Amino acid sequence: MPDSAVEDEVRSVRALLSRYVGGELPIELRGAALANGIPDDSWVFPRREDDTPAAEDGHGPVPEDAVAAGRQIRDAAHRSGLSMLVPGDAGWPAGTGAVDVPCLWVRGDRDVASLLRRATTVTGARACTAYGAHLAAEIAAALERVSKSSAAVEVTHVIDR
Repeated sequence: MPDSAVEDEVRSVRALLSRYVGGELPIELRGAALANGIPDDSWVFPRREDDTPAAEDGHGPVPEDAVAAGRQIRDAAHRSGLSMLVPGDAGWPAGTGAVDVPCLWVRGDRDVASLLRRATTVTGARACTAYGAHLAAEIAAALERVSKSSAAVEVTHVIDR
């Protein structure tokens, strides 16, 4: 599965850390993030303004064995047809700000760096309004019309838990 010298344990810990992206990182995992060169208080893991420790944030308790929990996540992703990229892997998009995320989960072409050279991203809110979803669809349709390739444009609506 891995295509770089990044150790299995490091991949597993990064897989577990990816479970918390977008939410506050539990205090028990801050050291693991820092040990892997991932800021524990960036846009990836925003902290509360008063810096109180995170509650479970709806993600469940922090597993005692982070490596085993990360392996379970990796195994489930693999069964779903997802590949994991970490810094150092071929296809990792260096120089894009992705260095702050624990990993990237990819379906299909693992060469994210190459894909990003010809990609456009439309980013919005998780809990967007109907109007926001409508605008995203219009923008995606316009991008598809002007695209020089036959690549499909996909609009994904993320439902906030």
